[in-house]
Amino acid sequence: MPVNLDPRAEVAAEDRATAAEVRDGFLWLTLADRCRLGAPLSRFAGLADAARDRLARVELEDDGTVAYLPDVPEWVYLPALLGYPPD
Repeated sequence: MPVNLDPRAEVAAEDRATAAEVRDGFLWLTLADRCRLGAPLSRFAGLADAARDRLARVELEDDGTVAYLPDVPEWVYLPALLGYPPD
């Protein structure tokens, strides 16, 4: 059964990303409270086998709750990585 994640879920201000990059096989997110979260690209089917040059651009959307890689294209929903419950 697919998990339905609501991008409008209440996300604490400190859990929103302020920066994102792909480096060393990980998607690195810097949160508003300056914590760094690294998620292996292998966790995401759309990113695991993507060419390195297609992973160079990462944009933050929805007030820092979504990392978007436009050259793949793939969206990563940050609250899901942080363990926020699905709706």
